[in-house]
Amino acid sequence: MFPFWKDVLAPVLEAGGVRRLVEIGALRGENTRQIIEHLGPETELHVIDPVPAFDPAEHEREFAGQYVFHRALSVDVIADLPVMDAALIDGDHNWYTVYNECRLLAERSRAEGAPLPLMILHDVLWPYGRRDLYYSPETIPEQHRQPYAQKGIHPGRDELAKGLSGLNPNHFNATHEGGPRNGVMSGLEDWMAEHPEPLRMVVLPIYFGLAIVVEESRLANQPELAAVLDEIEGVEGRNRLLELGEELRLQAMVFQHNAYYPTLVNELRLVSRYLGTVKSALLNEHYLEDEARLAHLAARIDAGRPPDARILRDPARQDPDHWPRLARERLGPAGPDDHKGRSFVPYTDMGRARLDEIHGRLEVVKAEGVPGDLVDIGVGRGGGGIFFRAWLDAYGIEDRRVWLVDQFRGAPEGLKSSKWTARGVAGFRGDLNMVRDGFSRFDLLDGKVKFLSGDPAASLVDAEISEIALLRIGPDLGEASRAVLEAVYDRVPVGGFVVVDAHEDSTTRKAVEAFRLDRGLDQPYERRDHGLAVWRKVAGDHASPVDVVEPKSNLPRTPLASRAPADAIDLTVVVVFHNMKREAARTLHSL
Repeated sequence: MFPFWKDVLAPVLEAGGVRRLVEIGALRGENTRQIIEHLGPETELHVIDPVPAFDPAEHEREFAGQYVFHRALSVDVIADLPVMDAALIDGDHNWYTVYNECRLLAERSRAEGAPLPLMILHDVLWPYGRRDLYYSPETIPEQHRQPYAQKGIHPGRDELAKGLSGLNPNHFNATHEGGPRNGVMSGLEDWMAEHPEPLRMVVLPIYFGLAIVVEESRLANQPELAAVLDEIEGVEGRNRLLELGEELRLQAMVFQHNAYYPTLVNELRLVSRYLGTVKSALLNEHYLEDEARLAHLAARIDAGRPPDARILRDPARQDPDHWPRLARERLGPAGPDDHKGRSFVPYTDMGRARLDEIHGRLEVVKAEGVPGDLVDIGVGRGGGGIFFRAWLDAYGIEDRRVWLVDQFRGAPEGLKSSKWTARGVAGFRGDLNMVRDGFSRFDLLDGKVKFLSGDPAASLVDAEISEIALLRIGPDLGEASRAVLEAVYDRVPVGGFVVVDAHEDSTTRKAVEAFRLDRGLDQPYERRDHGLAVWRKVAGDHASPVDVVEPKSNLPRTPLASRAPADAIDLTVVVVFHNMKREAARTLHSL
């Protein structure tokens, strides 16, 4: 109600000869000083608010003898107040409260033989003109409460908004708009219909709506008040309202921008900080010294020599053999040396530069709206896929999934278990349990993460992946890279990316080159270093969403269940666990 002071409230109160008035709902107390200073030293102002957003004691000291504060609900106080000349009603915006505030004010005046107070009510139009709001639902009798929920409101929509969208999603709003006994205007109109004397109502259709209600008999006795109302409803008054409406619109835009853009910048900063921390964790940057210690111990075991305590204590300064290489490969621009073997220890050993490059491509996918899921093939310990899921989580992206496709064999081909080599722990391989554990430790293991276990190309033939926005091919995929691309390349839309994380002399890269040659793909690679190549699908290269097909049963991979019929209401699954404690929760989650 505060913005109406200069053009509406002050002229109306002055013309009405108001000396004693009640303000219901004071919010931050902005009107108090204006009312008392404008109406003069004889003014007596009563303020009712159960939870003021200011200290009433300050006003009581400053305006001693003129200011009376009531910390209570209006319907519990009005009957005990002295007769009022005017009432500013801007409290709890619901039918029950407004109807009874008007009724009690009228009854109090009638009991003393006094005229009805000049009543000015805010929020008589959208959003709360025809929809109840309950600041504290428990204060409204149950029989007078509409069904409500703590959700926002959209103009023109009867039902409440979903999620945190809409206006006032933190308030308890009636679930539907309109109908009997619903909203501020409904409460006012119901009371007016019962009032025995003729009334004039002036409604100002800006800033949620302001209504001025006064008895016709009072207007007859106070022609200057009638003249002010006529002026407000006239052309000149409407022009001032237009100016006020534009002023309020601009103020609202400035307020919105002041709140939105600093918050957006801060949110983007937090997203960058979060994703940077995820990268550091995936690359084992926080514990890179431990990786150097493991390498030192493995080398000494292989040589039959005791470890060097100086190197174990501070490998960053005392280990010339392992630390410089680790720091260069993990943190430097060149990335890992594929000829010396990749490392099992971090969730991904692709290096910060390559992970940053993939991150940059993901940002392009988001900015340009490239459709499709994110697919990681040949996943190692799953670090690339974990970053995909963290990126979706950071931006709250709900319409994409992450697919991890691999043999997920912990043992080298032809062996049943892991084998110790001269590379020590770094030479081990990840399996499905380890990859799932990685997602779980980052709190990212959910229904948006899909695992395809078995021969990668066979696993992808009938996978429910319609489009692929970004496809990553890992370094150990080898000859299978060609078959993988043949299985899924048509699912990459124009603008989608293919990222090959393998050395330029590797079998993986040669298989990819063979595929590109077969397809006549002559767009050049964008190279980050000797081990990362990226190309982007261009117009004219065949691409179309792939219809989901029924899973095939004769492929060299873990069998997939047939899709459930659309009208299925339950599902029976029989699972045999090798290790109940370790595997049950993850397996049931994946099902």
